[in-house]
Amino acid sequence: MSQQDIIEGRVLSVTCTVTPGNPSSTTFYWTKVDNSEFRQNGPTLQFPNIGRTSSGAYRCTAVNIYSNGEKGTHSQFMAISVLYPPIVHKLSQQDIIEGKDLSVNCTATPGNPSATTLYWTKVDNPGFRQNGPTLHLPKIKRTSPGTYKCTAENIYNDREKGSGSQSLVINVLYQPTIESKQLQIVNESVKVILTRNISSNPLSNASWYSKTELLITQTSVTTASFIIERATCIDTKNFTLVVSNGVGSTATAMVELIVNCKPIPDKINITTGVSFTKGIEFSSTIIAYPEPLYELEYKNGKRNNQIMNNITRNAVNNFTVYFRQPFVDQRSFGLYYLILRNLFGESTVIVNVIEQR
Repeated sequence: MSQQDIIEGRVLSVTCTVTPGNPSSTTFYWTKVDNSEFRQNGPTLQFPNIGRTSSGAYRCTAVNIYSNGEKGTHSQFMAISVLYPPIVHKLSQQDIIEGKDLSVNCTATPGNPSATTLYWTKVDNPGFRQNGPTLHLPKIKRTSPGTYKCTAENIYNDREKGSGSQSLVINVLYQPTIESKQLQIVNESVKVILTRNISSNPLSNASWYSKTELLITQTSVTTASFIIERATCIDTKNFTLVVSNGVGSTATAMVELIVNCKPIPDKINITTGVSFTKGIEFSSTIIAYPEPLYELEYKNGKRNNQIMNNITRNAVNNFTVYFRQPFVDQRSFGLYYLILRNLFGESTVIVNVIEQR
């Protein structure tokens, strides 16, 4: 009887035939060479769902009974080889920092036949394949994480293969980067939400600062945000966003906010004493955005054309207006109105120029 090669899980049925003896009445039974307890009566050996443990040498025995009660027997041996795939050993998740080299070795318990081929694929990339037991990812990138699969194959016959596989999760860790955005310009009294998207693995902790003052800290975020419920002129500033996740360096970004607002002078009343030898000299510092226009008028609305003036920007929304008149006469004394205006409103500073004796 020829050897039977059968794939695990399939149905095997082998019928034993004989040339009858004398007497011709014949009974059959099957036994297994390495298992004294195994016996199937009848000419047909049947395995409806054959397992790998059923491989081995089987014997079909034909028996007839002589008239004197003795038995005549004859046997034939048959080998059954159950074909089954290799078993890939379990793989553990790999956490690796971006830029480093990763090598993971895949091992397998051979199947039948024992000749085994191993290769790697990536679940979300049908074009990825590496042949051999070792997965090599040199200088790994943040685009490389995902689920990889190690597959072990053996060849049953010309048409069929056996295969087993295990999945491997690769997690690429990388330091945070903060998206770049242009400055944000808003009007006074509106609600402001400053946001920056963060790219990192693992997720980052984000802290917002105004100069050295810590405003808020957020943990494990992909978007850092800071809310100002009602913006005022003094909220115009450069906030600092500091982000870290324990991998590599801390990331820092400047977040610039400008609030449109009407001019707000530091003083609404200025009294300056002058003499005929000293002249007029005073200034006013203003918070405003955009830069204000200004006029200095007498109480009656006329202008003093002899007084010199200029404006200096101290910060994006902070200005100082300077006035100077080296020579004065009696007409120089009195009440002036310093009118400051921009697109968002105007303010008035009352300036009282008195004679200093």
